[in-house]
Amino acid sequence: MCQVYRFTLKDKIVGQLALNAGVLIGAYGMWLSSPWLALGYLVYVYGGLVLVTRYTVCPRCPHVLEADSCLFMSAGFVRKVMSDSRSGPLRPGEKLILYMVFGGMALIPIYWLLPHLWLLGAYVLAQAAMSLVFRRYLCRVCENEICPLNKPEPAG
Repeated sequence: MCQVYRFTLKDKIVGQLALNAGVLIGAYGMWLSSPWLALGYLVYVYGGLVLVTRYTVCPRCPHVLEADSCLFMSAGFVRKVMSDSRSGPLRPGEKLILYMVFGGMALIPIYWLLPHLWLLGAYVLAQAAMSLVFRRYLCRVCENEICPLNKPEPAG
């Protein structure tokens, strides 16, 4: 029997809402200026998440590999998309992919949201909620030690 935590339906719903709320608000703000920009942003984000799935954290994830569980997609789909399972720390290129995807996801829409303060406020709240949900809820049950978000709390 597998000892790795299997994400619950609640975990998956919360994770999906936390991740996608800010992305969709950001894309809507960009859409108001140019639908092409918004579509480009969505391709960047979701294409980038495929790269993250293929090369960075997911090929080292015990939830996918041992418990057949994933927060964001079906574990079967993740196993089809990801490269061979990997071990050890992220290599520099893998870290670059990870930080470019999540950094771009958070920063790219801000310029287009500035003229729409109510959207900018909603976006900032969604990004803050995503950070809180991940750090305070999802990362606490995650057993993927290679994920940069899943660092042990400092002793104190």
